[in-house]
Amino acid sequence: MAKKETYSEGRATVSYNPDTFINPIARPTRDIGIAIAMLEDPKGEEFRALDATGGTGIRGIRYGLEAGIKDVTILEINKKAYRTAKRNAAANYPDAKVVNTSIQEFANCSREHFDLIDLDPFGGIVPYVYDIMKMIRDNSLLFVTSTDSAVLCGAHYRACIKLYGAVPLHNELCHEVGLRILTGYVIRTAASFNFGVEVLAGFFYKHYMRMHMKLHYGSAEASRSVDSLGFAGYCNECGYRGLYKGIAPKAHKCPECGAELTLSGPLYIGKLKDDSLLNAVEGLIEKEGMAKESVDLVRKLIGELDVPLYYSVPKITKSLKRGSLSPARLIETLRDAGFSASGSHMGPEYIKTDAGIKQIIGLAAALLDKQGAAPDERSETRKK
Repeated sequence: MAKKETYSEGRATVSYNPDTFINPIARPTRDIGIAIAMLEDPKGEEFRALDATGGTGIRGIRYGLEAGIKDVTILEINKKAYRTAKRNAAANYPDAKVVNTSIQEFANCSREHFDLIDLDPFGGIVPYVYDIMKMIRDNSLLFVTSTDSAVLCGAHYRACIKLYGAVPLHNELCHEVGLRILTGYVIRTAASFNFGVEVLAGFFYKHYMRMHMKLHYGSAEASRSVDSLGFAGYCNECGYRGLYKGIAPKAHKCPECGAELTLSGPLYIGKLKDDSLLNAVEGLIEKEGMAKESVDLVRKLIGELDVPLYYSVPKITKSLKRGSLSPARLIETLRDAGFSASGSHMGPEYIKTDAGIKQIIGLAAALLDKQGAAPDERSETRKK
């Protein structure tokens, strides 16, 4: 018999074994979703939540225990995992309903609708989104997690085209572009059901791509969301990058050097976060005593400039054939020059700024010149 282990998170303590997967590293993806749900104040009798890929059942259980959602349904297709989730629900939140079925079967047989659906499958979201839309209603929250980053980031180039109907970008921008492809796929699928998508907060954490959205019913809403689709353009010659509106790609020349741009998409070209929401999430996560990693991630998201497509500082210095440069110093220099700039939660080597590639390279080169001209203080000290 497989040995059972226990794991505590938030107000829940669940058991698991080798047949039932749970990853403590993914806790921030759960904490942030639960905090957003709590801000919706979903304590009425009519509010309904679905944990579409239950595993141990910890997400659904926490939505009940911490967000106060009375009507919680947990789906789990694997029979052994289902039995574990059922025991965990009975021990933590007996009101939760645990169902041993697939998302597709449940969506097509139950005809139920939910105010919050959390989809956290093993791998990508593509096999499930169409059926998830059958269970959405006006103003429903939809939270999705994807771990197929190799597909969305272009390592499996043809798989991204096949599954997401989008061309990926396999370079330093792949994490943000992958998150935008993921969001664009949800927008296109939702539009076919006459739903528009409001992006609340999206992020890349470890190997998780996570997007929190609210869906609004209506033809005008769906059309507005489709208008937020476009393409990313990247210049392999000078490093320029930018977003272009439109569902069909056009031939684009680099506005900086005239080279042909590499295009990626279709993808979402709008904002990736709502700062007022994230400020409230930060306060709630701290108040509830959630994980330090969750607080740190939310603070990074709040502090990040919401402009598209970050820059890799090591790639900039490599293009200059120079030594290393601190991202923090380059951010400070950009700000001193009158630009907006910040770090990026997607990696310590990345920065976001509204400066163009020529301005960034010029300021980086000047900073490296200054850095190289500075006396070696350690040598001076040794001389003394």
